[in-house]
Amino acid sequence: MDRRTFLKGSALTAAGLSVVPRSVLGGAGHQPPSDTLNIAGIGVGGRGTSNMNAMTSENIVAICDIDFDHVDQSLRDGDGNVADGLGALHEAYEQAERYADYRRMFDDLEDEIDGVVISTPDHLHAVAAQEAMKRGLHVYVEKPLTRTVREARTLMETADAMDVVTQMGNQGHTHPDGRRAIEWVWDGAIGTVHEIHAWTDRPASWWPQGVSRPEGSMPIPDAVNWDLFLGPAPEVPYHEAYHPFDWRDGSTTAPARSATWGRTSSTTRCGRSTWGPRRRCGARRTPSAGTATSGSPGPPPRRSTTRLDGAAGIRSV
Repeated sequence: MDRRTFLKGSALTAAGLSVVPRSVLGGAGHQPPSDTLNIAGIGVGGRGTSNMNAMTSENIVAICDIDFDHVDQSLRDGDGNVADGLGALHEAYEQAERYADYRRMFDDLEDEIDGVVISTPDHLHAVAAQEAMKRGLHVYVEKPLTRTVREARTLMETADAMDVVTQMGNQGHTHPDGRRAIEWVWDGAIGTVHEIHAWTDRPASWWPQGVSRPEGSMPIPDAVNWDLFLGPAPEVPYHEAYHPFDWRDGSTTAPARSATWGRTSSTTRCGRSTWGPRRRCGARRTPSAGTATSGSPGPPPRRSTTRLDGAAGIRSV
């Protein structure tokens, strides 16, 4: 009997006990073991740190990453101490089983895992989520869900076939401000919406854009499993421009910027608008001023415009 089957019958067993600790029954400040999930994380540094920190009320049984030195740095402040608010996560990471290859983690612990949190670079989202769902595991995966429409449809089909709970991380859709904007449109509080302008501050303060791929290569750090980082992406030599942070810009591993932040800044505002059924959606890209290296398709665009052709007419976002 695997753990999940056991938990389904645990309530019946508990009913026969006359005296049990409060921590078992639950109540204020206590979560009973029967309500606690076994969670595994794939990509647990950087953005994964924040996602997994939200899981410390559960039982983090395994973590998978290609660079645990970076994972440890993600938990610490500028003085090298465990950062405020990350103490519980640090302790959970210390106790969890560690893997570099999520497939091996699933092979070893599949029956002990209830759900998986995937916070890897974009190019690994679809393949890791697909593998987890095929094994009957529930999945939370960071945006963007996939690199292609075909991958997205495949994941939807797998989730339906395996009857698992899934969610793509799209914090803008669940933030109260985003929901409030949608309600304003629905209620007609701001009149008929004809055009939406959405922008992001990421190029200025977070990630460089319109950059060329790095020339040359660097020695692979001892703590980095570069082959597992690349996964299904085309092989390129290691360079610090790709890992641990800037892999999204000027690389072969990520979809267009609009695929990442467009769904947060734009779709919240227009995805549920009153424009009528959407018939066509396309993108017009403004060429970047950057230059491309030999064999490169070129750097990502500095700006893209998405045209929505619906029943109420053409709209651009």
